[in-house]
Amino acid sequence: MSHNKDPSSGRKSSRRASIGEIAASLVCLAAIFFLSRHQGRISPSPDSKPAREQPPATMPSPSASIEQRPIEVPQGGYLGSAACKDCHQRNHAIWHASFHRTMTQLPSKKTVLGNFENATVQFEAKKFTYRTKQHSNRFWIEMPIPFWIEMPIPASQADIGRQRKEFPVVLMTGSHHLQMYWVPTGVGRNISLAPIAHLNADQRWVPVKSTFLAPPSPGLRMEKDTWNNVCFRCHSTHARKNETISAETFVYDTQVTEFGISCEACHGPGERHVAFHRPTESQASNKPEGPDPIVNPATIPHDFSSEVCGSCHSVQYPLARGQEPEQFTPGTRIGKTRHVLRRNDHSANYIKRLQPEIFSDPAEIKREFDTLFWPDGMIRVAGREFNGVSESACYQAGELSCTSCHTMHKPKSDARTLPVWADDQLHQQAITDLACLKCHQSSKYATPNHTHHTTESEGSRCYNCHMPHTTYGLLKAIRSHKITSPSAAETVRDGRPNACNLCHLDKSLAWTANDLHKNFQIDVPSLSPDEKKLSAAVIWTLKGDAGLRALTAWHMGWAPARQASGTNWMAPFLSILMEDSYDAVRYIAGRSLKTLAGYENLKYDFVGPIEERLKATKSIIALWSNGQSEILKNREDLLFDEMGNLQIGEFRRLLNVRDQTEVTLKE
Repeated sequence: MSHNKDPSSGRKSSRRASIGEIAASLVCLAAIFFLSRHQGRISPSPDSKPAREQPPATMPSPSASIEQRPIEVPQGGYLGSAACKDCHQRNHAIWHASFHRTMTQLPSKKTVLGNFENATVQFEAKKFTYRTKQHSNRFWIEMPIPFWIEMPIPASQADIGRQRKEFPVVLMTGSHHLQMYWVPTGVGRNISLAPIAHLNADQRWVPVKSTFLAPPSPGLRMEKDTWNNVCFRCHSTHARKNETISAETFVYDTQVTEFGISCEACHGPGERHVAFHRPTESQASNKPEGPDPIVNPATIPHDFSSEVCGSCHSVQYPLARGQEPEQFTPGTRIGKTRHVLRRNDHSANYIKRLQPEIFSDPAEIKREFDTLFWPDGMIRVAGREFNGVSESACYQAGELSCTSCHTMHKPKSDARTLPVWADDQLHQQAITDLACLKCHQSSKYATPNHTHHTTESEGSRCYNCHMPHTTYGLLKAIRSHKITSPSAAETVRDGRPNACNLCHLDKSLAWTANDLHKNFQIDVPSLSPDEKKLSAAVIWTLKGDAGLRALTAWHMGWAPARQASGTNWMAPFLSILMEDSYDAVRYIAGRSLKTLAGYENLKYDFVGPIEERLKATKSIIALWSNGQSEILKNREDLLFDEMGNLQIGEFRRLLNVRDQTEVTLKE
């Protein structure tokens, strides 16, 4: 009779573990682990008390919202995209189809993606209730009134913390992956982010906090002044805060030339360009001299061109304390208007001088860096791609720029539809290896001798090895924009996953290190017993911090990784991640699981009650146990013993040493 060891007791068992035992063990592990991490943290805070069911405050009049939100007022030589349309009809139409254009929009039937047809959404065991309403092109969210709101409240509603009000939606951000909604605060053009957001692919409402990778926290709160202080700089064109500071508050008369990222955000103010080509009668005698004053990022030097994108797609600080970053003008140096933050001593000293009350303690500087960078300085969060590109050898020693791969206007020769092109706005050649092979000889690099994969394999794609998905944002993994080569040593030293193990999820770090040594003569680093024996993805799933868990969960749904690693072992690990304490990790894991055959219709709500989520975990294990194949026998690297039993004891051991460092990623 065959025997298998019971790793939790060291004794031998004469029978195969049953489906029920496996399911019960994993569900118990998930429940214990979840509750142990949430003890004392699952009650709502005093500022976020459950709302009583009472009639909402009076709905604002339709004419009130324009006085309570930012407005479009062209200034400073900026004219708005409408001025470009007459002469540049095709480019204008292509830009109009892009997600840059729809980054910030006014609410209307065409632009609002969330369900506002008298929908009721509830979170945290129905402690928090939100209702959405629509009338023509007007939209409202009925919700608890935050303690700081300054909009008129009826005298009868004295207990502000428990009362409700219908807030008009005055602005929206996002249209690609998710959409967020802004409501007035009652003070000038100050606006606040509503606590609920719409996940577009899922067609559902979720808490805003659940769309970010941040430590679990009770309650749903509204963020005051966020758009006017942070978001508007890059989510609109030529933004001006126009602040008035009183003894009690900040009042903003916020204005922009245009909501969204429009033509002039990349090309610069258009007034002199229009005058250069079509001077009015009064301008005819004062026509601008010299070359056309407009900037075309596709034709200027690669560093100037990339800094146009970097004016938004970078980690940046103002040049002086208390100073707003100056308006960046395309074609100028980014350093003249802002400091691009790097993980180095220069930037550490810079932010220490800028905000000594926060960053005088080196631990606070490290904490700030950790929200943005990997330990070696590589950018870790989405939306900061210029940090990565500008640190690449291809940029520093060559002519790589953002426009080497991305195009803001789809060429006529590109047969893709506008929606397909708009997804990443990539050149056609950037979807293949051609963008790299313009500089790197195909006879040397586009061969199995270099890639050690067959030519048609995903492992032969330049970007899969040199730009792996180690950046996080928007509830997914995103390609690193710092071009590097795979390194097991960097994974050991910095914790950053390497390209090999992100594709070969079932392989150990030792397997990668030995392969890199064999093929590229790279030294094998010192490895721990787990790193020598276990799949790197197993370690990241069970022992890794929340950022690593999110990346691993995403890669389990990534087609090239599934092809290289197989999928019949993934369900138990995804089920553990679906009980993670971080909302974002649970969402990504659930989405990846539903891409596996047989799990497409699984009922699972990543922000639903813990009891319902544990029920889903049990059904996952039951489905998986019924369908597992013989190939899982003797896969100790994946925690399966010689009989194909999941080693629950090893699961428990690894979970007990999980990295519980709080992770907040500032995407």
